[in-house]
Amino acid sequence: MFMVGCAKKNTTVSANATGDSNKVQFNRFYDEVFGKHNLAAIDELVSPNIINHATPPGWPAGTAGVKKWFGMLFTAIPDYKETSDEMIADGDKVWTRWTATGTWKEDLMGMKATGKPFTATGVGIVRFENGKAVEHWGWDNLMQALMPPHEMAGGAPPPPPAKK
Repeated sequence: MFMVGCAKKNTTVSANATGDSNKVQFNRFYDEVFGKHNLAAIDELVSPNIINHATPPGWPAGTAGVKKWFGMLFTAIPDYKETSDEMIADGDKVWTRWTATGTWKEDLMGMKATGKPFTATGVGIVRFENGKAVEHWGWDNLMQALMPPHEMAGGAPPPPPAKK
């Protein structure tokens, strides 16, 4: 949904001052929001008028939408962690390829929790102005990672194992 992380590994950055400072801000988001689940940090790191190209229709705009998403996510998956597998910064944009893990404990967006661990991956692009995130694009497979395959396809659950 949005900048969907904590640990940083194998990060790469281009050699320009603007890109470097934006990468620092992006890593602060990872540390504060994904690492500590600190929703208050969103006000410091994200513009109140952020444009998020990855939200569903009717989702709240700006930081209200960002806080709503992460509040729901961290409630449903209290041990949610995300690592940036690769991060590239250039000019006003930062790209990251990430992996998320956790255990789905509470219902999320109408989907029933499974209580099972998951791994999801994604890519996020964030544009910065004056040290704050102002625009976000993203793709991830979080919902697919959470839902059993038969539910994603809209089919029936798998049959029970044969009795011996």
